[in-house]
Amino acid sequence: MTLSAVYRAIAFISNTVAILPWGVYLDQEPKTSDAVHRILRKRPNPEMSAFEFMRLMVSSSLIWGNAYAEIEFTNGNVPKHLWFIHPACVTPRRDNSGVLFYQVSVHNQTQYFNANQIFHIRNIGSDGIVGYSIIGLAARSIGGGIAAEEFESNLYKNHALPSGVLEHPKTLSGEAVVRLRDQFGDRFGGSKNAGKPIVLEEGMKFSPLTFKPEDLQFIESRRFTVEEIARWFGLPPHKLSDTSRSTYNNIEHQSQEVINDAILPWCKALESEADYKLLGSRKEDVYTKLDIRGLLRGDNASRAQYYTSMLQNGVYSVNDVRSLEDMPSVAGGDKHLVQLNMTTIENAGEVPESEKDNGAQNFDETENR
Repeated sequence: MTLSAVYRAIAFISNTVAILPWGVYLDQEPKTSDAVHRILRKRPNPEMSAFEFMRLMVSSSLIWGNAYAEIEFTNGNVPKHLWFIHPACVTPRRDNSGVLFYQVSVHNQTQYFNANQIFHIRNIGSDGIVGYSIIGLAARSIGGGIAAEEFESNLYKNHALPSGVLEHPKTLSGEAVVRLRDQFGDRFGGSKNAGKPIVLEEGMKFSPLTFKPEDLQFIESRRFTVEEIARWFGLPPHKLSDTSRSTYNNIEHQSQEVINDAILPWCKALESEADYKLLGSRKEDVYTKLDIRGLLRGDNASRAQYYTSMLQNGVYSVNDVRSLEDMPSVAGGDKHLVQLNMTTIENAGEVPESEKDNGAQNFDETENR
């Protein structure tokens, strides 16, 4: 997480999912009075907001491969709270009958939970029980990035100058070489000693080794690290603040791909787990949904275009749009509007019945005259 590209990737995905409104729906309408709806939309537990809980669950899945939360039920077996459990404390197991359960060890105390008592989100895995940690899989790429940062930092710590060469006209013993090197480095090395005059004795000469930063390909190595991390997390480089190869047009296209490739899979994982373990045996028409339309809130132009299309085609009413914008409804705003100049393909080219009647009436009047 100390590598900026890794932190940015995890923060972007988890924050983006966490800002989406999540709730319980029945026949496309939110069930605001439902206990699960209040848990998902407002407060999973007294210590965390819905945003903080969702962000923590997704980031934990990205870092550790798994995210766990204990489902606290009321006496009536209705979900009451969701309590996050650190993945390092949880071990999924199977009993002798093959039934899945969870072993949770916290503060030297071990508890066992049935599968339906643990809200579990996992990354891609190989056994369907636990997911792979992206940090673990990408360890080599991340390690290379950290090593490059440390090397560059140490280099500039020495005033961006590598070691030079001390030349002595005579042959020195091994001990003398070590002593001379250490004394010279302590007195003249590092940025704090930059600008100090060098005084040499006994015919010694100092020849600095000069180089250009681009010779070490710092810029290229940094860019490669960002691209590699972006590839691991399924993000375009511009989402990690690397716009060196981006244009306005392809950034817009890549932003749409991000929703499909990096955001929707986590939304589906959260919805599926909540539908099964929080709603349980309710009717099939009750479900949870993360409203992806929340992503449009940051773009006024895209949001206005989307609303216009929905209004013109009768999908939304004016009050539907106002509700999405957290605005109060208005009188007469529940009507759904459509454009008058649209018809079906079958009726294209046909004269409307009203015009046929008018035509016949006009013909009769002409004949009478």
